[in-house]
Amino acid sequence: MALVDVYQKVDALGAALIQWARPGGWPESPMKTWWLVDFRSAFFIAVGYLTFVFVGSVRQFMQPGLLVMVMTTRRMPNPPLSP
Repeated sequence: MALVDVYQKVDALGAALIQWARPGGWPESPMKTWWLVDFRSAFFIAVGYLTFVFVGSVRQFMQPGLLVMVMTTRRMPNPPLSP
């Protein structure tokens, strides 16, 4: 699948969402031509962010000793509240 095909599918999804969400009779947004305002940009920024979070989370637990520290740390019960 070429990147152009992905762009076309994302643009079609964005157009369908905007058409569904915009009430009838509302004009086009005057900011439609601004940089990073289109649905394609928002979609790929969200995908990049979620990829960053997922890869960062996996990498964090692959550091030596971190998983052992998490698994062996005993949790102490909360002390009773003093009256």
